[in-house]
Amino acid sequence: MFVIRKEQMTALQLDSDVRWYECQIADLYPSFAAASFAQRRQWINGGIQRALAAGLTRLEFLQFLCFEQTFSPGCLEKPSFEWACRILAEPGKTSAERIKRLRQESIRHLLDIEAREQQAGEASAAEEVEVEPEEAR
Repeated sequence: MFVIRKEQMTALQLDSDVRWYECQIADLYPSFAAASFAQRRQWINGGIQRALAAGLTRLEFLQFLCFEQTFSPGCLEKPSFEWACRILAEPGKTSAERIKRLRQESIRHLLDIEAREQQAGEASAAEEVEVEPEEAR
């Protein structure tokens, strides 16, 4: 009789999950899809370990992996991502509540970045307009 132990079943499930995450993320992130097989696996396996360390469950892994691909794998190690670390460490919140808040704050941060880039672009365009008349003289 063939018997699969719980540890073996967990390993098989994780391998299946990793392949599924890889397909899902490749569909969403062209830079991920363009990376080597080894790099993609490293990002996914590292992300899963970071998600587990943050107390997230298998149900939240894909969302966490997408968060990391949006900003950069391992971004939580950077001081500029203290806001995300605080969210993931919030006491009294379930993992589902924390990942939802992380998603909401990520969107807010992306919108802030976009607004700053737009302002910088507008300021640069305004400077070019001011410079042109002087050059025409």
